[in-house]
Amino acid sequence: QHAPRMKQVGYHPGRAGAVIASGAILGPIIPPSTNFILLGATVSGLSITKLFMIGLVPGLIIGLCLMVTWFFIVRIDGYKEKIEFKKGEASKIVRDAMPAFMMPVLLLGGIRFGVFTPTEGGAFACVYAIAVCTLYYRELTFKGLLAVSARAARTTSVVMLIVATATAVGWFITSAQIPMQVAELFQPLVDSPILLLLSINVFLFLAGMVMDLTPNVLIFAPVFYPLIQQAGIDPYFFGLLFILNLGIGVITPPVGTVLYVVCGIGNIKIGNLVRNMAPFLIVEMLVLFLLLFFPSLSIEPMKFLMK
Repeated sequence: QHAPRMKQVGYHPGRAGAVIASGAILGPIIPPSTNFILLGATVSGLSITKLFMIGLVPGLIIGLCLMVTWFFIVRIDGYKEKIEFKKGEASKIVRDAMPAFMMPVLLLGGIRFGVFTPTEGGAFACVYAIAVCTLYYRELTFKGLLAVSARAARTTSVVMLIVATATAVGWFITSAQIPMQVAELFQPLVDSPILLLLSINVFLFLAGMVMDLTPNVLIFAPVFYPLIQQAGIDPYFFGLLFILNLGIGVITPPVGTVLYVVCGIGNIKIGNLVRNMAPFLIVEMLVLFLLLFFPSLSIEPMKFLMK
C-alpha cells in the first residue's frame, strides 16, 4: 500500500522501498512481537512480558534513527513537498486517529498490569481492531471481514508450514549433532561475555542472511541460551539482540524475504532496492552494536516498566 503511494507522489522507488523494508525490523522487537512469543515458547523460563518490555525502548530508538536518516535522504534527493494543516484540521486528524493509537496503549497496559496474557492480548487486539474498523471508522464490511480472515488464515498457514519445516530441519541438524558442535565452538568464549556476544552476533547475522527468522529461532535459541547462562549474561538482553540481529537478516541479501515482498508489491527491481538499503542497514547495525555495548539502554527501561 505505501510503496505505490510514495512512488505516485514523487519519491524515488528504490528509496521508498528501502525505508519501508528497513522499518520491517521494528515488528520483531516492538510488542506484541510474535517472534518474542516464539522465543519465549522455545526457551523455557523466559517471561514473554519481560521480552516485550525489553524490546519497547530499543524499538523506539531504531524508529527515531530511521526517521533521522530519512530526513537527510529526502533532502539530498531534493524532495521538498510540505503538507500544512489548519488548526481545526489537525485537531480532527488527531481525534480520528485516537482509537487506532489507543490499541497498543491498551494492549501493552493490559499485558503489563496482568489483565491478560500476551497470547490473550493478541486476541484482544484482533477484536479491538475489528470493532474500531467496523463501528468507528466504518471501513470494514462483513464481506471485507471474511476476506481479511481468509488472508490471515493463508498467512498463518504459511508461517506454520515454515515452523513445521524448520522443526524437521532442526531434527536432522540435532541428529547430526551440529548444535553440539556449535556449542563446543563457542564454549571457550564463555569466560569473556562481550567476546561471546560479538561472536554469536556475527554467527547469527550470517545465519540470518541465508535463513528466515523463525527457523533460526527454533534451531539456535536452544543452542545459545545455555552458553549465555554460563556466561552470566542477562537472558532478556540476549533475547533482544538475538531477535534484532535475525530481524536485520530478513532485509539483507541474498535471502532477505522482506526485500522480495517489497519488490513484488512496489514493482521495484531487487538491485535498485538493495543499493538503497545501505544507509538504513548501516544505521540499524550501529544501533545493534550500541545496544550490545550499552546493555542499560534496554535492561533499565525493562526494569522500570516491570515495577
